[in-house]
Amino acid sequence: MNEMTIRFNGQDYIAIYNSQTGYYELELTAPETGGIYNADITFSDFWEDVYQDSIPIQILAKEKVKIETNKVFMWIFDYKDFTVKDLIELTDYDIDIDEETNANTIINVLKKTTAKARDIIAIKKNSEVIYWGTIDNVQNEDGKLLYEFISKYVTNIFNQKIKLGNEELIRTVGIEDFIAKEITDNFISNEDTFINKKYLQVKVLTHTPKQASVTNV
Repeated sequence: MNEMTIRFNGQDYIAIYNSQTGYYELELTAPETGGIYNADITFSDFWEDVYQDSIPIQILAKEKVKIETNKVFMWIFDYKDFTVKDLIELTDYDIDIDEETNANTIINVLKKTTAKARDIIAIKKNSEVIYWGTIDNVQNEDGKLLYEFISKYVTNIFNQKIKLGNEELIRTVGIEDFIAKEITDNFISNEDTFINKKYLQVKVLTHTPKQASVTNV
């Protein structure tokens, strides 16, 4: 029986003979990166004679076009269930991502919203999220339309006192697993359901055991 195999981009394909066209046909999975790729063809006939050939195939990759609008929007999410409270276009903001100094990010909004302390915000520019934060305070001078949002980087969502446990995970599994366990126990599966944020998902990507201890924070 005739058989034709094609090796393309590190993967083997079996070509199927089409009696209507008289050709062997197959569908190749194109690589994401454009360029010239060789298709290595191996054909065996009825007498089990093997023939080999190689042909170049040019792959044209679509260029990803980034549309620049320079518009900046802020989403406001309820800290309890992550539902969207509001969407605001911004013109005046000062983002500061500094977890060491716990610096403030200042956002000026010309709109009254239902946002309150602990709510979560996301700032997006040109379809890219450039900042996640949690609202610390919303200030407004009486009679003025300007509302000043004072927020801190989103990791401050965990800024509360907890009793640490599972300390053995630091040295036996990894410090990342210890942190994930504390977040899960204290902020997702807490006995005090008012604290829980069920929308949170914790994924541990690395595991770094350390001979270290911690104090209750």
